[in-house]
Amino acid sequence: MGYLKDLSGKDLIQLHVEMNTNACLTLKTIAVFHYLKSQNNLQPYYDYLEGKLTRDDFWKLADKTNSVINQEISEETIDSIFEKIDALKDGNKLI
Repeated sequence: MGYLKDLSGKDLIQLHVEMNTNACLTLKTIAVFHYLKSQNNLQPYYDYLEGKLTRDDFWKLADKTNSVINQEISEETIDSIFEKIDALKDGNKLI
């Protein structure tokens, strides 16, 4: 899932919890951009900017968009947020 690695080669996962939907859309796009950049393949990003790829098709290029949790942090939601984080990290380290 992650594209960053620690010194031992284990994946590092970057997660975001954000209550603003538009901010979440931006974070998802940034996550895919950084993945593509790490693969030295930014052409899909340029295609997305030029309208040749839909946002959904762009996001499908990398399994990074589930690392953004669109939820307000509160006493009522904190347990479910941690459950989502635990499920996403799958034994990997978080950064």
